[in-house]
Amino acid sequence: MLEHLQAERPGQYPDQLLRTLQRRLKIWRKEKAHAIVVGAMQFEPAIEPMAN
Repeated sequence: MLEHLQAERPGQYPDQLLRTLQRRLKIWRKEKAHAIVVGAMQFEPAIEPMAN
């Protein structure tokens, strides 16, 4: 991802930003995974009891 940013905007994203980018991606992934899990739990259909 950093290489892509560097190619798109030369000189704006130095190599020293690699660790910062990695940390921010880790946080973003954690938040997205949490939203997916919580969202799936909220929209899971309720199990209705079987009629006799």
